[in-house]
Amino acid sequence: MKSLTAQLLDFSSFHSPFVPAFLLALAAALALTPIAGRLARWAGAIDMPEARRIHSVPTPRWGGLAVVSATTLSLVISVAFLAASRVALASLGWLAGAIACGGALLFAVGLIDDRISLRPRVKLVAEVAAAALVVFAGCRVRTLFGVEPGSLSIPVTIVWIVAVINAFNMVDGLDGLAAGLAVIIGLTLMLLSLRASANGTALLMASLCGASLGFLCYNFNPASIFLGDSGSLPLGFLMAVVSAEASGKGSTVASILVPVMALGLPLTELSLTILRRLLRAVDVVRSAAPRGQYRFRLAGKAALFTADRDHIHHRLLALGLSQRRATLLMYAACLAVNSAALMLSWQQRNSHEGVLVIGAAATLVACVHALGYRELQPVRNGLLLPLFPARLLERRSLQVCADLAFAAASMIGAYQVHPGPAWSVPSAMVVGEVALAQTGCLALGGLYRRMHPFASVQGVVVIARSIFYAGLATWLLFGLSGAGAFPSFVTLILDLYLFATLIIGYRVSFRLMDYIFNHSDRKYRRVLIYGTGEVATAALHTILGSPFLRMTVVGFVEEHPADGTSHEGLPVLGFDAFNAAGRKFDEVILPAAIPEKALKQLSARCKLAKLPLKRLSVDCTEVAAPDAREVMELSDAQPGVSQRAPSLPIL
Repeated sequence: MKSLTAQLLDFSSFHSPFVPAFLLALAAALALTPIAGRLARWAGAIDMPEARRIHSVPTPRWGGLAVVSATTLSLVISVAFLAASRVALASLGWLAGAIACGGALLFAVGLIDDRISLRPRVKLVAEVAAAALVVFAGCRVRTLFGVEPGSLSIPVTIVWIVAVINAFNMVDGLDGLAAGLAVIIGLTLMLLSLRASANGTALLMASLCGASLGFLCYNFNPASIFLGDSGSLPLGFLMAVVSAEASGKGSTVASILVPVMALGLPLTELSLTILRRLLRAVDVVRSAAPRGQYRFRLAGKAALFTADRDHIHHRLLALGLSQRRATLLMYAACLAVNSAALMLSWQQRNSHEGVLVIGAAATLVACVHALGYRELQPVRNGLLLPLFPARLLERRSLQVCADLAFAAASMIGAYQVHPGPAWSVPSAMVVGEVALAQTGCLALGGLYRRMHPFASVQGVVVIARSIFYAGLATWLLFGLSGAGAFPSFVTLILDLYLFATLIIGYRVSFRLMDYIFNHSDRKYRRVLIYGTGEVATAALHTILGSPFLRMTVVGFVEEHPADGTSHEGLPVLGFDAFNAAGRKFDEVILPAAIPEKALKQLSARCKLAKLPLKRLSVDCTEVAAPDAREVMELSDAQPGVSQRAPSLPIL
C-alpha cells in the first residue's frame, strides 16, 4: 500500500495521466456548461419555481450534459495522446465498457426525466440495469467488514450501487451542493484508488472531479444552471462503482468502512429520508383497558417515493441559514468525514478504527438531534414502548433472569475498562458465582418484594441497601474463592456502578418513556392541513420553518380522498377520521379562503368532533419610516456607543 506522499507524487508527476485529465475536464466543463444551458432552454428542460423548490426563477436543468460530456471528452483526449492513460483504462478490462454503457443509460434516463419527469419506478429499473451491467463485468463488493460475502456479493453490490445513486440524487437540492460534494468525494476516491494501485478508477475520478469543479463555477449560488438527474445519476453511478472496487482491495474491516465513510454524507441523507418516511406511517396507540398495552398501528402507506421538503439542507434553511452558508456547512461536514476516511485508510494496523467509528456515530446522533427530526425521536414518539410490555417486565422471574445477565455483563465490562494490577481474567465459573451472589443480595435486600421500588423514599433505601449487599458479597467472594487476589477498588466501583445502572434502568425505563410520550406532545399541537394544493403545501413549509408556532403537521384532510393517498410524504385523511377513536391530531388548519359551502361543511364537521378550526395567514405590513428628526439623531450617534432602538410591534 502506498503512503500519502507517494499518492500525491503519483498524482502530480509529469508523466502522470491524472493531472492532464483533470485539467482537460475542467476546461471542457467551463466551455460546455453555457452551451448546455442554452440547449436546455431550447428543449424546455426548465426547473420552474414551485412550493417545494427553493429557487425563485426558471432555471435550466441539463447541467449533467456538460459534466458528462466534459468527463468523456477528457478521457478520450487522454487516451488518444497519453500512453499512461491507455494503460490505466486497459487495466479495467471489460469493466470499462460496462461503466460506459451503464453511465450512458443513466445519462439518457436523466435527460428524459429532466424534461418530462419520469416515474420513480422507471428510474429505479434503469439504475438496477446499470448496476447489473458492471456487476457481471466483474465489479464486486468482495468483503463486508472483514467477511467475504461469497455468492451474496452480486446482490450486495447491486444494492450498494443503487443506494449510492439515489443518495447522491437526494443531495442535489441546493445551488452547488451536489457538484461540490462530487469534487470532495471524487478526490477521496481517487486517492484511495491510487493507494490500491488502481490507476483506471483513479483516472475516472480525476476526470470527474475536473468536470464537476468546472461546472461548479456556474452552479454555485446563485446558480445559472442545475445539475439535474442527467448529472446526478451518472455521477452517483461512477462513485458507487469506484467505491465498490475500493472495498475489494483489502480484507480488514476498514476496507469497506473507508468507502462508506467517504460517501457518508449522501448515505446519511438517504438513510434519514427512508427512515423518517417509514416512521411517518407508524403510529403508537394504547388499548383502552386499564394499564393497557402499547402497540404499533399503521397510520397510512409509507410514501418512500414521494418528494418532500424535509431533507438535511431544507432543515438547515429552516434554522435560518442562507443557501450559501448551508452549502458551505455541508461542504465542511463532507470534508471532515472524508478526512477521517483517509486517516483510517492510512493507518497501518487500523488501531484507531473503533475510536473513529464511535466518534462518527456520536457526531451523527448529535447532528440529527440538532436538525429536529421528530420522526427520529423514538422516546418522544413512543416507538420503543411496544417493545417493552409492562406486564411482562413486572414478572419477577423475568426480573431475576435479567439481573443475572446484568451482573455478569457489568463484571466483564468493569474488567475490560480497568482490569487492575493483579486481577487475572475471570473465568466463566467465577462470573457465574458473582452473578448468583449479587442477584441473591438483591433478593436479600428486599428488591423483589416491591413491584415499583423507586416510587417512594423507602424504595430508594431498598435499592441502595441491595446494591451495598451486592458489593460486599462480591468483595468477599473473591477473597474466599480461588480466584486469586482481590480486584482493585476502582474495578469494584465500576462493577457496582454498571450493575446499579442496568438494574435501575431496566425498572424505570418503561415508566420514564411512558411519561415522556404522554407529556412531550403537549408542547406541540398536532394539526391537519385542509386541502392538498399549492396553498396547502406552502402552509406546510411555513409551519416547518416556524418553530415558534409550536405546531407539528401530521397529515392533510380532504372530503373524499382516495385510499392510501399521501401528499408531501404525509397521509391524506377524510372527514371520517375526525370522529375516529384515538385520533392523533388536535386541530385543523385552513391555509386559505375556500368556497362558503365547503367552509360551512368543514366547520360543522369540526364542531361535531370538537376540533378547533383555525386559519393560517401570512401578512406583510408596511413599517412606518422615521421622521427627519429621528434620522438626524441616529446619524449623530457616536461610533462605539450602543444606541437603544425604539421597540417595534411584533407582527
